[in-house]
Amino acid sequence: METRKIYPISKVDHEDTKIELSCRNIKPIFLYFNEKYGYEALEEFIYDTKMNLDFLEDSHNWVSFDYYCRLLAKLVEYTGDPNVPFIVGTYAAKKQCYGAIENIVKRLASPQSIYKIVVEITPRYSKIGEIGISDLKKNSCIITVRYFDKYKQDKNNCLNFQGIFASFPTLWGLPLAGIEHTLCAVNKGNTCIYKISWNNRPKYLFELYGIISGIFILCILKFIIWKTANLFVLSMIPLVGYLIGIIKNYKTDIRYFKEINEKETKNLLESMETIEKMNIDLQNKIEQRTEELKDSNKKLHEAMEEIKQSQNKLLQSEKMASVGRLAAGMAHEFNNPMGAVRNYIQDILEDTPAEDPRWERLKKAEKATGRCKNIVNDLLSFARESKDIKMVDINNIIETAILNANEDITNQNIKILKFLAPDLPEIKIDEMQMRQVIMNILMNACDAIKKEGRIIIKTLSSPENIFIEISDTGEGIPEDIKNKIFDPFFTTKSPGKGIGLGLAISYNIIKRLNGDIHVESSENKGTTFKIILPLNTK
Repeated sequence: METRKIYPISKVDHEDTKIELSCRNIKPIFLYFNEKYGYEALEEFIYDTKMNLDFLEDSHNWVSFDYYCRLLAKLVEYTGDPNVPFIVGTYAAKKQCYGAIENIVKRLASPQSIYKIVVEITPRYSKIGEIGISDLKKNSCIITVRYFDKYKQDKNNCLNFQGIFASFPTLWGLPLAGIEHTLCAVNKGNTCIYKISWNNRPKYLFELYGIISGIFILCILKFIIWKTANLFVLSMIPLVGYLIGIIKNYKTDIRYFKEINEKETKNLLESMETIEKMNIDLQNKIEQRTEELKDSNKKLHEAMEEIKQSQNKLLQSEKMASVGRLAAGMAHEFNNPMGAVRNYIQDILEDTPAEDPRWERLKKAEKATGRCKNIVNDLLSFARESKDIKMVDINNIIETAILNANEDITNQNIKILKFLAPDLPEIKIDEMQMRQVIMNILMNACDAIKKEGRIIIKTLSSPENIFIEISDTGEGIPEDIKNKIFDPFFTTKSPGKGIGLGLAISYNIIKRLNGDIHVESSENKGTTFKIILPLNTK
């Protein structure tokens, strides 16, 4: 299999593919080069211009005016013939190149009409200027080409234009048209004016041939073969020749227009196929672009959600940090006097007999100070960093937490089920704080189950994380407060049952471990807390 020498389309200069000249205009160059030097030489020639040959062969593509002028200059250099742009232009009228001038043979009634058609269709395939026609006669016309300001006419392009204009009469088998270049934009200005003249085929050529042939035959019959023949009868022979000439002329016209109609039909079918293909391609591109837009919108939505979650997490972290500093300050200020009050009450209790009526009130006071002590400890837990960090087994922590919770659960209709993954890897954390997290969630689950229900604890792991799920069949969390449950001092419990620090402390502990905790809940369907702990807790 032969390797083609094709310049990579990815390396083609974007400036050379501007929408300025249709690649249909390059078809005559290909026909000339292929005829003179062969297709392999054409591949190498185009490669040296740093352009992709397949791209140029697609008539739907476009190139820049600058590239087209460089291509003509390269052709002059390759052939050594300064007149080659004109010669190439004459190939525009060849049968293989009708497509290069977009079927300008559709109404080939005369050379006069083709020049008019060329002027009409040129703007479809050239965006570098304007073209007009004037003084259109039977065998002459004037064509004016005005280039836009940013384009400068090139001498090779000018010669190429002259070759194209000269070639059209050859479609009828007539000689090249004469070109008089009365004004040129190569040296000055931006306008070229071409005065074009051509020869037309005599309209009554075959009739004239018929009459001459008839007279010639008449003379032979009268003076050589049939001298006694009636002159009137013989005079009908030129008339018959004239009629035969008319018939011949009609046949020629019919055959000629038949060929044109066949070409028109073929070109129409090709155009319809091209349009259908373009429609399919356009539809595919629209569908592809629609899918890309959907994907982009989805990714944008996901990014916005991530940003929103990050903002919420940042806000929550800042809130926790502020409350933590406040809690630490309050706890230290409150702990010392409360400790002194508790000690005094306990001393008085020791000196007071149980039958003393004051003993009962003192006992309640001691219990209240104990509750205050627990609140202070919670505040300190909320604020302090983990210190006792070591490798621990999460399953053992959960087992201990379940034993402690069973002692505190007053509702005997609650069952705690556990599905702990065996061989769970150890993790480096503060054991006491992690047990506090499990206990807080377990006790909240117990409070959510009013009559009977279940609490299910699961653990599992991946190469990067350990996962803990604690689910209950309780009342669930209302949607309007779900985003508040980790806020410090937020609680739905009645006064005296809690101050709203349990989940806030749990959230803080998990975040310090670079983990994550979130909740899934529906009213009357239960709640599930999911904890993610990275195995690498730096």
